[in-house]
Amino acid sequence: MTVLEHRAGLPGLTTLYDQVARSYTDVVLASRSTLERDRWRERWGRIERTYQLVRDRGELDGDFVLIDLLSAELDRVRAHVALHQAGVHGVGPT
Repeated sequence: MTVLEHRAGLPGLTTLYDQVARSYTDVVLASRSTLERDRWRERWGRIERTYQLVRDRGELDGDFVLIDLLSAELDRVRAHVALHQAGVHGVGPT
């Protein structure tokens, strides 16, 4: 996301983080196996640690790196939820 896109009203970093967190909750609840749920929780833990590390550094370009990371992750989780809704189960995060 560029600065111009951000100013054009696309979701800010906090909003995007919240969307990804809610999506992860959805995918964990939709997961049928304990192994799949554990993999998604582990992946979310890595996302949270990365987010906090970059935020703690306070570098300006860090926000844009996080926006890219969270946007890609949101797409990944939404695609996984769509698979569950289509009846495909047992596919963990990639």
